Amino acid sequence: MRGLLKRLITEPGADSAEDYARRVQILAATYAVLFCASVAGVVVLAIYGKLFVTLAQRSNVETLTILFLLVLYAYLATISASGALGAARLGFYALRRRSAREPVAERRRQLGKLDARADGPWAALAKVLDRTDGAPLRFDLSDEALLPDWEYQAEHKLPVIPEPLGFVSLGRSAKRADPVATMGFATLMVLLTLAVIVLFVLDKPWVPG
Repeated sequence: MRGLLKRLITEPGADSAEDYARRVQILAATYAVLFCASVAGVVVLAIYGKLFVTLAQRSNVETLTILFLLVLYAYLATISASGALGAARLGFYALRRRSAREPVAERRRQLGKLDARADGPWAALAKVLDRTDGAPLRFDLSDEALLPDWEYQAEHKLPVIPEPLGFVSLGRSAKRADPVATMGFATLMVLLTLAVIVLFVLDKPWVPG
């Protein structure tokens, strides 16, 4: 179980170009869903805020929870906006390739536009390159995924004493976490909480009046 969790959280799992392309598509879809769901959460809470405040006060639930969800949705929408924009661009380019009369020529044209944005030194990775002075050859690598270039960290905590006295816990940090797993779990939590909120709006629960 420990090995499975480690592989899920820390290992990217892109052993080939096809795997990398698949991971980029999954991450792009995750960004798009996270952004749309977060914006939807902000809109629903803004429109039906009075309803949830009333439910919280009548059922002795902390009204601050509603504000916490509102801030959380706004924060996730902000950090996923650039990723959603990149996902939209990827989808637009893919649609143009599929609808083009010559998909290969369209792909070359798109790659040419992407390559034209980068200036500076370049390297041919299919060749062996050596410096004349024998010193190590160093250069920077970059990709054209159109998604945010972020490094993700993860921190796992297991409470030793249950809530509400969960002030003693075991923790472990990972300097490099898989972005698909990180943003995927965030998207899952947003969708679950949004589903509960929408359920309350559609079928208002009975509370003591």
